[in-house]
Amino acid sequence: AVVLLHRGVVLFLFGLLRIGDEQREDYLATVKAVLGDRRAIAYAFGLSAGYYAVNALVFWLVLRALSPAIDPVIVLSLPIIIIMANVPISISGLGIREYVSVVVFSMFNASAAYGFSASLALYLLTILVPGLVGSLFTLEGVRPYGAEKREL
Repeated sequence: AVVLLHRGVVLFLFGLLRIGDEQREDYLATVKAVLGDRRAIAYAFGLSAGYYAVNALVFWLVLRALSPAIDPVIVLSLPIIIIMANVPISISGLGIREYVSVVVFSMFNASAAYGFSASLALYLLTILVPGLVGSLFTLEGVRPYGAEKREL
């Protein structure tokens, strides 16, 4: 990621992708502004930390719902599962995340079926369902060009 901030690398990549000078300068100015704003970085870090804390809580709750006998230490494997799910070889990490969960659960001598189920439930509860609900809110605000918003 740090490489994408180096001016020479940006010039090379933008030239390779045939992106104009104006967009390149806009990108560099935006990156410089964001990196110079400590409040924005702290805010983004806080949101990210909150997101992963909620994921860990949901994962723990799902594990408890599946089997109270599962070792709660398995929750600490969630970062490994999330990182491996980000490997860009599947749609939204489906399949990869479940496979890694099965392997991790097996390493903890827990049922592989619990690993698969917990991973799929985590995806449904933290990504798919909120995404679908959010898309409904997004579509609510979409109007055809020229249409006026009606007041109730």
